[in-house]
Amino acid sequence: MTKYREEVRNSPKYKPVLEEIQRQTRGFEAAKDNPQEYLKAIFKAKMNGDIK
Repeated sequence: MTKYREEVRNSPKYKPVLEEIQRQTRGFEAAKDNPQEYLKAIFKAKMNGDIK
């Protein structure tokens, strides 16, 4: 099983998907660790028009 996981992780076909999952995981961890700062960052991005 580990061999196949490594094969998928190293595959260019799945690399963008895995990077997106890792990015979202870091975001969830940041929100969990410091929810107030996370909400401030979202509010600021919303006010700047970075997110819809």
